[in-house]
Amino acid sequence: MDAAGYPLRAAHCLLGDDLEVRAATVRRGKDGGTTLWGSAFLADRTGVGASIAFGFDNFYQCRYELWGSRGKLVAERAYTAGAALSPRLLLESVDGGRELLVEPDNHFVAALRAFSEAITEPKRREELYRQILVQSRSLQKISELVH
Repeated sequence: MDAAGYPLRAAHCLLGDDLEVRAATVRRGKDGGTTLWGSAFLADRTGVGASIAFGFDNFYQCRYELWGSRGKLVAERAYTAGAALSPRLLLESVDGGRELLVEPDNHFVAALRAFSEAITEPKRREELYRQILVQSRSLQKISELVH
């Protein structure tokens, strides 16, 4: 379920903590325990939904798309861009499209920075703890639905 954590965290970050896992599927390895790939659908009380896909036995993408009534945003290499890579954001609307480049950032350093902030800054620690609990509940729900 390790790979599911990334799109779940992104979905909750972008669409809120009220998203609940409504459906899920998982393909396990021959050992019966290791999750190779899967998908899930989440929705909140108003009907806003998120479809996620994750896995280790897939073509590597690590991206997300947000669709609205007037356009969409595509974030490429959203999770593990690499220290020297500038990820692309593609913004398409009824008025046209444009590409934005994000400044490079080493995600390993950023993770260690967040860990350090969680230790030294109580408000940051509380926020990260809340986010981890929300993510963990969604991971647990996926596991319950597929067993």
